[in-house]
Amino acid sequence: MATDRPAVTIAIPVYNGAAYIAGAVQSAQSQDVEDWELIVADNASTDDTVEIVRDLAAADDRIRLIPSVVNQGAAWNWNRCVLEARAPLFNWLCVDDLLAPTHTRRCMEALSAAGPEAVMAYPDAILIDGDGAETERYTDRLDLTRPDVPGRVEELMTRLELINPLLSLIRTDALKRTRLLQGFAQADIVLLLELMLQGRAAKVDEPLFYRRRHESSTMLAHTSSDGLDQFYSPKARSTGFPTWRLVRSMSEAVAQAELSPTDRAMAIGLLGKTRYRKRLWREARDAALAARRRATTSA
Repeated sequence: MATDRPAVTIAIPVYNGAAYIAGAVQSAQSQDVEDWELIVADNASTDDTVEIVRDLAAADDRIRLIPSVVNQGAAWNWNRCVLEARAPLFNWLCVDDLLAPTHTRRCMEALSAAGPEAVMAYPDAILIDGDGAETERYTDRLDLTRPDVPGRVEELMTRLELINPLLSLIRTDALKRTRLLQGFAQADIVLLLELMLQGRAAKVDEPLFYRRRHESSTMLAHTSSDGLDQFYSPKARSTGFPTWRLVRSMSEAVAQAELSPTDRAMAIGLLGKTRYRKRLWREARDAALAARRRATTSA
């Protein structure tokens, strides 16, 4: 039975997810913690997503559909889930992913054991294909449990591969202290950084999250930075410097965070490390070459 103040908000932001929405909802319903609400934020789907959710919600009053008549982009849709949340703990669930029945309880236990300085808890993951078959037991090399801010920033800058930690249990008030998802490609990295600037994560060493990787998934369906920008926000404008934009946004996050001068300086110094350093140089080089070609053509 639904309550005005559930313990956990699980949120599924979706656009045209009819193929997977029932499975995602049922994985939320399978949790062995019953005090939850489920928000399904539909972003003007043109398939049967809304009808499927309405049927499921009719049988379970913990499910709340929030529709939209216009697709305003993924960032807007994901963010309104947080603004609609009534619980102190929050969990985004992609429409094509699944939670193991013990996922919520084990993450709640880990977060509680870690204390108030921890802002999130996440488990190990299993990668599945479009049909739900296991393809890989994913080994996450990240250690976001490190107690020091520079250590967590270094982990993100050098070891981040899949953004799985963001798709797990997060303190709602910590999320609301961030800028949430911004309207450009890789904004989820910035959001995870903003959370890690607030506090560490707790880790559950069990594979309780099923991450689906298939041809129509976001990262595979949008092969360019501009395409991903449009996915996050239809109002996004093309930029020739996506990595510079990303690092600038991360720098703004560090500048605005409540950090000691030493931690702030160390964190800023880590932002251009490894993969980003090469990409920053390449974007600057490509822009210079393009400008030279234009000058030569017009001469």
